[in-house]
Amino acid sequence: MFLLKTAEQIALLVVICFSFSNFTFALSLNKKRSFLRILGISFSVPLMLSILTVIYPLTVFQLSLLYYTDFLLLVLLVLLCILWRRHNNYQMQLLLITSYIIMVLFGLRYVNEVSNILWLTQILIFLAILCPIIIIGLTKKEIKDGGLFYSALLIMGICQAALLMFPAYSQFSLVIGKSISYFLLFYYLCKKNKEPYINKIKEANEKLGDLSKTINIEVKKRVKEIEQHNEYLQNLARIDGLTNAFNKKAILGLIKNMVEEPNAEHFTILIFDIDNFKNINDTLGHISGDRVLKKVAQIAKNNIREIDNFGRYGGDEFIIVLPRTTISDVLFVAERFRKKIKEGIEGISVSIGVAEFPKDGKSENELLVAADRGLYHSKMRGKNAVSHNNESI
Repeated sequence: MFLLKTAEQIALLVVICFSFSNFTFALSLNKKRSFLRILGISFSVPLMLSILTVIYPLTVFQLSLLYYTDFLLLVLLVLLCILWRRHNNYQMQLLLITSYIIMVLFGLRYVNEVSNILWLTQILIFLAILCPIIIIGLTKKEIKDGGLFYSALLIMGICQAALLMFPAYSQFSLVIGKSISYFLLFYYLCKKNKEPYINKIKEANEKLGDLSKTINIEVKKRVKEIEQHNEYLQNLARIDGLTNAFNKKAILGLIKNMVEEPNAEHFTILIFDIDNFKNINDTLGHISGDRVLKKVAQIAKNNIREIDNFGRYGGDEFIIVLPRTTISDVLFVAERFRKKIKEGIEGISVSIGVAEFPKDGKSENELLVAADRGLYHSKMRGKNAVSHNNESI
C-alpha cells in the first residue's frame, strides 16, 4: 500500500472502509433474504481485491487492482440487478457472487501488466455505463427508491471511462469517483437497511397513539359513567321515588336557601293535599292510592314553570315553590291547578293554602305555618278550595 501515491492510497482506503461497512451492515442489520443483503455481500469482491492490493508487493499489479476494482464490482452489481429482477432467487445470487470471486481471483494469476487489463476495460466501459441506464429504463417505478443506487453505478462507470479517456486526470477521477460512488452506495444501504426498523418504530408509535386514544376514550367514558352514577345517587337522596318530585328535605332546604339568600326576591309557596285520601287507601288499597298520587303529581308538574319547584311534603301533602311571584300570581296558579285536578281525575279534589315571602313570613317556618293556615281554612270550608291565611277566594 505504501508504494502507492497519496491519491491512490486515499482511493484504496475509501474502498476498504466503505466495502467493509456495507458488507458488515448488510449481514448484521438485514436478517432477511433480500436484495439488500445480497448487495451488501457483493462488496466482499472489492474488499478482497483491496486487501490483495495492500499485501501484494508489485506496484504495477497494485495499480491494476485499484484502477479496475470498480469494473469488477459494476459487472457483478449489474448481473445481480438483472438476475434478481427476473428470478428473485437468493441462492442463485450467492452462487453468482461465489463463482465471480473465484473467477476473479483465478484470473488475477495471469495478469502481470496494466495493458493486459485494458483490453477487458474497453468492453466493460460500455457495460458499466449502459447496463445501469437499461435497468433504470426497465424499472421506472423504482427510480424513487433506487435513485442513490443507480446514481452510484453511473458515477462509477463514468469515472472509469474518464480514467482511460483522460489519463492526465486519472488520479483525480480515481479519488472523486470512488469517494462519491462508494459513499452513495453506503448511504443507500444504510438508509434502506434502517427503513424496516424505522417503520416498526412508526407502527409502534401509531399503535401507542391509538392505545392512548382508546385509553382516553375509556377513561372519559368511565368518568362520565361515574358522574352519572353520582348524579343518580344525589337524585336518590333528593327525589321522592314514587312521584319523582323533590322529597321533604330537599324542598324545605330549597325554601330555606331562598329565604336566607342576600337580597332575596319575592316568592310564594303553595301547599296542597288530596281530599279524603285516607278513604281511598282504606277502600281501594294502597296501590290505587299510589296511582292517584302519581297522577296528581304529574298534573302539578304540567302546570308550573321550569323555574318553579315541586316537592312532596309527606303522605298526600305537596309543596310548590314559585320564584318571583306575588300572592295574586300564586292564587291564580292555585285555582287553575285545583280545577285541573277536579277535571282530570274523577272523584278527586285538592285543598290548597298559599303564602308569600316576606309578607306572610320572613323565615322558612313562618311561611310554612302561614301556608298551612290557608290549607286548614280550605278544609274548614268544605275542601276543594284555595285559601290565603284565613281568607277565601
